[in-house]
Amino acid sequence: MSADISMENRGYWFKGLLERYGLLAVLVALIVFFGSNEPTFFAPINITSILRAASVTFIMVCGLTWIVATGKIDVSFYTMAALANVVSATLVQLGWDWVTAYLVVLVIGAVVGIVNGYLINYLGLSDLVVTICSASFLGSLALMLADGSSFGIERPGWLSEFMHTTFGEAFVSGDGAGATAIGAVPLVLLVAAIVLFVSWYLQERLTFGHYIYAQEGNYEAVHEAGVNVRRLNLLLFVYSALMSATAGVLIAAEFKTGQPTMGASYFVDGLTAVFLGSLVLRVGQANVLGTMVGILILIVVSKGAAALGWLSNEGIGEMIKGGILLLGTGLAVFAQSRQRDASQEV
Repeated sequence: MSADISMENRGYWFKGLLERYGLLAVLVALIVFFGSNEPTFFAPINITSILRAASVTFIMVCGLTWIVATGKIDVSFYTMAALANVVSATLVQLGWDWVTAYLVVLVIGAVVGIVNGYLINYLGLSDLVVTICSASFLGSLALMLADGSSFGIERPGWLSEFMHTTFGEAFVSGDGAGATAIGAVPLVLLVAAIVLFVSWYLQERLTFGHYIYAQEGNYEAVHEAGVNVRRLNLLLFVYSALMSATAGVLIAAEFKTGQPTMGASYFVDGLTAVFLGSLVLRVGQANVLGTMVGILILIVVSKGAAALGWLSNEGIGEMIKGGILLLGTGLAVFAQSRQRDASQEV
């Protein structure tokens, strides 16, 4: 009898392990597959490219991750990044320094986040409708400011300026695209690592994170516990806008360009990564570590498939991303329902 119970416990343990870390195993398997079939996949320049792309995308959607965790959505994140990109690039072109341009962009992001958060959490408007309207407005504004096309900027990125001033030439390098690094480590990767650590700490070690995850299905209970849920959720929309704005500035600084339509390429990737990431660690709940894993899966698939010549037609890549988004969303909903059923049984 005790042996049967032990075997059953082992089964539950292995099942829980698979549910929490299965997607991480998928990422490792994809890396091994593409690396063994395409020798250049592990080339330093390719690894650096993957990490840069993952870093920017993560910064852009880390705030969105927590909004999704509360049961809401913000689809304006990508146009907020595009507007921030164009505004910062334009200001630098006019002679402003990068730090001041970034502060201006943060103010714009805060205003956008406050408006979105207030309309949704205080006036009770649909989060999807409000953020669709915001996305349309912000995207149109970015196109207007840039006259509908991308433009180059002459000055190096603010990270480059700051790091050269702080550490000197010996520690900082740059390339023709304006990207900078400390040795071989891209600076945007360092920024993303800091954001990831701070976000994880807030999410897992402070009551702030507990209040975020307690809301889904228990909104009234959190409110009755004395938490100002509406204000908390408004701040989440502000944080999402600020992080999207930061990503937009980083793109401008890294590549020395203002790109009014650059956000569109992050829309499907960002949403897919967040929903896919809800299958890691906090099963059925969007979380920052899971989002990073989801982003890496998408980028590894994209880079690996391109290296093997599978993406000769650009539409194929979009079809693959769309399929992964559908699969990730479906699995996330399924995982949420299972978690809910399990809690009810207890």
